[in-house]
Amino acid sequence: MSSLFDNAEVMEALALEMGPPPEIQDEQEDAQSPYELGWRPSLNPIQKKAIADEAIYKLYYGERGTGKSIGALHELVEYVHRNENCLGYIIVKEIGMATQGGAWHKLQVQILPEWKAGNNLIFTESRLDSQTKNPYIWIRNKFNGWSMIMLASLPVAHQVEAKIRGREPQIIFVDEAQVLDTDTYFSSLIMQLGRRPGSTDRAKIIFCCNPEGPSHWLYHRFFELPVNEETGEWDVRYAHWHIPISDNVKNLPPGYYEDYVLPAVKNDPILEARLVRGEWVDRPDGDSLFAGYFVEGVHVKGNAFTNQGITPVAGVPVIVSYDPGAAHTVVYFEQVVPTLDKVFKLVIDEIDHVGHYTPYTKLVPEIIDRMIYWDERMKAKYQWIHVSDDSAFNQYRAATGSFDAWDIEKISKAHVAELKKKLESNPGDLDKAKLAEQLKNLDRYVIKMKAAPKGDFSIEARTRMINEDLVTSSFMISAPTCRKGIEMFMRLTHEPDDALKPKKKSRYGHNHSAMTYGFFWAKHRPSGTAIDTDTVTPQYWAVRA
Repeated sequence: MSSLFDNAEVMEALALEMGPPPEIQDEQEDAQSPYELGWRPSLNPIQKKAIADEAIYKLYYGERGTGKSIGALHELVEYVHRNENCLGYIIVKEIGMATQGGAWHKLQVQILPEWKAGNNLIFTESRLDSQTKNPYIWIRNKFNGWSMIMLASLPVAHQVEAKIRGREPQIIFVDEAQVLDTDTYFSSLIMQLGRRPGSTDRAKIIFCCNPEGPSHWLYHRFFELPVNEETGEWDVRYAHWHIPISDNVKNLPPGYYEDYVLPAVKNDPILEARLVRGEWVDRPDGDSLFAGYFVEGVHVKGNAFTNQGITPVAGVPVIVSYDPGAAHTVVYFEQVVPTLDKVFKLVIDEIDHVGHYTPYTKLVPEIIDRMIYWDERMKAKYQWIHVSDDSAFNQYRAATGSFDAWDIEKISKAHVAELKKKLESNPGDLDKAKLAEQLKNLDRYVIKMKAAPKGDFSIEARTRMINEDLVTSSFMISAPTCRKGIEMFMRLTHEPDDALKPKKKSRYGHNHSAMTYGFFWAKHRPSGTAIDTDTVTPQYWAVRA
């Protein structure tokens, strides 16, 4: 018959209550609080902000070598030191991912020694639990008691709940989370949090990963689920932080980034986006919506590295094309330019807030600032035509008691009025006549929306329209200013049963909608709203300041 002490979960709980064996405790000195000493670990600015974030569900993501796991380990150590009777877990899919140069290795050789040198933190050597065979370390907390950090592996998704049931950690750090294949790793783990007595801080869980694609469950969990689609409000229990390599290059071994990371991704644009720029980019899992039509070398104009690209043609209206929404908003700046040979469609600039809730009170000033930028950049006064689909006019928003088109226009009027006040109070060298003209010109930036025609099969019709332009080489998109639009052409796949319809729930579906609404309106605009312009030759090479 098995005894009570054969139960690994009970033994772990009793061990944490008792602390290390007496001979270990006798060797230790009293621990001191980091708040008493005023000491803080060495962290870069973005790590400090991420750790200070009070969210209880956190995602730290970034390219290779950013120090995201280092920040999470410091957060873990500080938490177990700050709380009484605390159990913290480091979880990986396979033990070797943590012990062979991974998080558990870094904890022992880098993180804890730094805390000992700077704060006189007391901790034991790593030991193996006799029941679970999991390694663990005792850490003296600021109450002169003991807390524990334990390493565990969870290789199979359907076993997560069974393996973690009965444990009561207060903080969990999941490393290399991109290799975990289902949301079970989140839902099952958080159910074990928040039950342990003694800790004063709210329980939390931290996931660290290299970005995969928007189809990954981590993206859905940390970028999409926290946003209330109806109100646009963000669930403050969640936070995601991009830890960029630019803040950590000085801490990397000499030549690591240039000699090992960059050559490894040279021939793979997906890996380059993920591991060099820290972007969430899906590898196409089916046929591209624009396969056989879009050719990067033909349709992308300019050079992103030298910041050369398409600029708007003087004398031709600029269409500002929207796919608005509480959680996902994309805006494109476009022109339809007739020439002696053909009619060109130019995509000049973009604003992309997919997965990042941006209220219209912030979005609208950003759009107006972009319009002012292009007017001043090109020394022109463009006619600005704002186009969205009809949902901006007929989809009622309960949170605001209004419609998107109305809200955008109201906010734009208020922003223009504020710009006028600033100009009146600081007119510079303008005389009265020029000041009056400038104040009147600002009214051009009030956003009055037009509705693109939308009906049955309009999605397919818009795709077909772009494909026709691609085939005739009359479509151009700017390299430095329209990065997400270019990604859309290369990575947006189609539905299995409809080669002209974007795959549902793709992040690039928003780019498809925003880019095509304006051009579709220009092609099928109602009478009386025609764009009148002289025949011009597009001059699309210039450096954007």
